[in-house]
Amino acid sequence: MYPTISDLLYDLFGFNIPLPFQTFGFFVAIAFVAATYLLKKELKRKELAGQLLPQKEFPSARHWFFASRTGRTVNQGKLVWPHERVDTMLVIAAIGGLAGAKLFDGLENWNSYMTHPENFIAFSGLTFYGGLIVATTGIMIYAHRKMINQWQLADSAAPALMIGYAIGRIGCHMSGDGDWGIENPDSKPFHGLPDWLWSYTYPHNISDQGILIPGCEGKRCFVLPHPVYPIAFYEFMICALLFFVLWIIRKKIKTAGWLFGIYVVMNGVERFLVEMIRVNNKYQFGSLRFTQAELISLTLFLTGTAILILRSKRVTGEIKY
Repeated sequence: MYPTISDLLYDLFGFNIPLPFQTFGFFVAIAFVAATYLLKKELKRKELAGQLLPQKEFPSARHWFFASRTGRTVNQGKLVWPHERVDTMLVIAAIGGLAGAKLFDGLENWNSYMTHPENFIAFSGLTFYGGLIVATTGIMIYAHRKMINQWQLADSAAPALMIGYAIGRIGCHMSGDGDWGIENPDSKPFHGLPDWLWSYTYPHNISDQGILIPGCEGKRCFVLPHPVYPIAFYEFMICALLFFVLWIIRKKIKTAGWLFGIYVVMNGVERFLVEMIRVNNKYQFGSLRFTQAELISLTLFLTGTAILILRSKRVTGEIKY
């Protein structure tokens, strides 16, 4: 495993460059860059098609006060297109995403956080769904305030969200952050398949789980005693494929909200199935045992289905605008 980018470069090329980049954080940054690029691209396409319109932006009271004191003139308002607000959305997504991811992870692993309070400020231990829910809520509130069509914005963001999640999963796998599956006792289906693609022990994982590696000294000297399913890599491959599906059909869907509804359904189904072989804490409710991700993914599936049904009714006239 490669806790830092320096570890990865050393293994690939044989030289050590002490870079201050954690592998997981590096891929999260790449995910944000890719998602931002695709979101801007989609917003511009919808603007050219007349599906999104600019809004007049007026100076704030602070600017008016400053102008009155200095004798300068103040712009009476300029047109701002939705794609020009993506950088602000990115800041909201970054802050809300990290806060939500940490919050939901804390709710899921409360005892661990009480034992190790320093985990509250650590960059590890992030729950995707927590970040998705809080970041999406923040961006939708911002879009409402700026009078951006929220359904068109959601559709524009759907492919970006899917590929961003896929790229982030590469960071989980390569750093060995503890997001892996249950033990995999089965032999490889065919010879030549790499161990890390079928059943892996995550040596030198960043979460320091497992048993000590003989002869290893210093940090990251643990390896899992039994090979497990590398589900983070599975999710990368699945979500990359789902991204291409969304990207191909995005121009064919004419109903605002449908593409986002399809994304939500895909996301819920994908994660629910992965949870069947994923190591995670389980909640007990009567005779039912389920993980936080299973509960949220089921909710997302139902929510996505509801979006598809309700947006269909709006188009057919069963529900009036």
